[in-house]
Order: sequence, then C-alpha cells, then structure tokens
Amino acid sequence: MVERRLLALFIVAGGFAGGPAACTCSGADGSSDPAAPSPTTNAKGVTLTSVAETCAYKDAWKHKIRSRCTKCISLAKAPKCGCKKDEKAYSGMCASFQNKRLAAKETCDEAWQCSYKCKRGDCACTEACFAGKPECAQLELDVDLCLVDVCEPYCSGDDEKS
Repeated sequence: MVERRLLALFIVAGGFAGGPAACTCSGADGSSDPAAPSPTTNAKGVTLTSVAETCAYKDAWKHKIRSRCTKCISLAKAPKCGCKKDEKAYSGMCASFQNKRLAAKETCDEAWQCSYKCKRGDCACTEACFAGKPECAQLELDVDLCLVDVCEPYCSGDDEKS
C-alpha cells in the first residue's frame, strides 16, 4: 500500500510538471522535423503534437488543482489495485501508457527530471527539456492524451464532476 501511495505521489507531481512531446516545427523547406513524434489524436478527437501544445492544453484546465482532478490523474496512471480507493470511472485507465513511459527510465529520465523542475505552465521550459528526445516525448504524449480522455471531465470545469 505504501508503494502505491509513493507511486501516486510521484505520478501526481510529474503530471503537473508540464507535458510531453517534442516540437514538430517545419523546416525552412516546409518539411517537418523527422525526429519529432507523430501527431496523436485521442478518443475524444483532441490532437496534440508537441510539448508546448500539451502543456498549454492541460494548463488551461479550470480545475487542475482540485482534488477530484489530481485524484483522477494519479489513479488513472497507477495500476488498479482492486481496493476501495479505486474509482471505476478512471482507476488504471492510463496505466498501460504509464508503464511504457516508466520502462524507458534509463533513456528518458534526464528529460523528465528537467521537465519536473519547470514551473507549472512554463511550456517553453518543458518543451526545451524534450528537445532531441522524440521517443521520450511520444511516451509522455501518449500518457497525456489518455489523461485528457479520462480526467478532463474532472479537471476542465466543463462538467459537473469537477
């Protein structure tokens, strides 16, 4: 149980460090950066392709620091435990993406540590952390798109659940 709490605390802290993905700016010739992650669209049709876009999208959530939002972000990334704390609406829903992200710790830890140190909402800082690390950016983007699917009703203020 203690390990689950520590994982949840780590996940919540990392969830607000900013977001994910690398810049997909076009070159002078109009071609896109071949090292940038592919555009990704979630089940709700939200397309995010860069760290800056993801950071700005989540930063715009009206209730991002309310307990229902932070609880959703934490429990959605953590594996379901089958206990009373699980919320059927979101527990474990993004765990597979988070597990892939965590499996890349050796490759991506430097970028994640850097983004963790960025101030909340400093999307340029977060984007700079992932420069040159498109594989890490894509893993982070996959987690964030899942969180948008699952937790936006609790974080955006557009729903009575927030």
